[in-house]
Formats: sequence, C-alpha cells, structure tokens
Amino acid sequence: MDDAKGVTPNIGAAYEITVFDKDGKVRQVINEDAKCYVMNFSRMIRHWFLCSGGSQNTSIYANFKNLSGSIVSSAGVAYPTVGSFKLDGLAGILTKGIIVGTDGTAVTADDYKIGSLINNGTDAGRLSYDANVIAAFTESGSTMTMPVSRLVSNGTSNPVVFSEIALYALGQITIMVLRDVISPSVTLGVGESALIVYKLIING
Repeated sequence: MDDAKGVTPNIGAAYEITVFDKDGKVRQVINEDAKCYVMNFSRMIRHWFLCSGGSQNTSIYANFKNLSGSIVSSAGVAYPTVGSFKLDGLAGILTKGIIVGTDGTAVTADDYKIGSLINNGTDAGRLSYDANVIAAFTESGSTMTMPVSRLVSNGTSNPVVFSEIALYALGQITIMVLRDVISPSVTLGVGESALIVYKLIING
C-alpha cells in the first residue's frame, strides 16, 4: 500500500480473489494492493462533506460521471438521495457492489464504468452473482478495514474468463469508485466460482 515515495497513504484498498473448483476446493488465491480509486470516489467524499442537516449546500456541489460518461450534478438534491451511496447489491443486481468484466485496458483516474461487463446469468459468457456482503469495520492498531465481498459462479457449459473487477456505488445514480485490472486473467471452469473481496483501508 506504499506510494512512490514509500509513504503509506491514509486511504487505500486491496483485493483478494479466491477461486474454488467445482468441488468447492480452493485452487487459486490472488492478493494485491488496489491503487485504482477513480475520480468518482473523490467526488463522492466531497458530496458527503457538503451534506448536513438533511440537505446539502446547494451553492456548491459535486459533479459525478454516470455509467454513460455524462456529468451529473448533485446540486439541490436532498441528502440522503445522493448523499447516501450503497454497496449492498442483492443477488443478480449489477448496479451496486462488486462486478467483473473482460477488458484488460489499464485503469485511468477518469474511468467511469467497467470496461466490458460480464452480465448475470447462465447463458454463454455470463456469471451468476451472489449478493454482496459488507462486513463490519475491523480495527488493528491505527488501521481500519472494511471488507466488501461477492461470490461469482460459472453455471454455463463453458469456461468464463474475467480480467477486471470494479466497485459500484448506488445513490440517486450508480457510479464506479474502484476498478482494477487482473493480470493474468482469472478463468472459471464449468461449475467453478470466485470469492472477490475488496478491502477499503484507512490508516491513522
């Protein structure tokens, strides 16, 4: 989680991907630092600070990029309509929580959606998304960690490959706040699954 100068950032992230074979046995584990918060994450924090007393300061506001790449203003929108962003996507819901895709293009700060979404289902090329699980903050010394996890499974008749993961947050609109490229890509064989965990980390 160190930056180029060797200084530990105050806000960071990491991800863990555990791949299970069709018998439920672990066959692969990936642990990596995630350094790919995108600009919408900063915009979301800015908006939180503008909200107070059930509404927000309408003279200053945050602009978000929605999944179409359009700028959407939060001006005049009452908290928590936009102020409260949620990650708790239910099974099959792809507008909040962890999602996966097939695009290995490098992340840029202005990315606003996953490169090439893998949709939910059992048709060819799809994966079945379980509900997101948001665990409580854990504290260890001066570090606080909040894990967000989701299980994706291959219920198709052919292998499915994913090479990117992302975290979507839903308020009045859906925005992407994290995206990471997985290299090498992860291949899920028929009947296999992957537990993906994003860990949001704050260092005191």
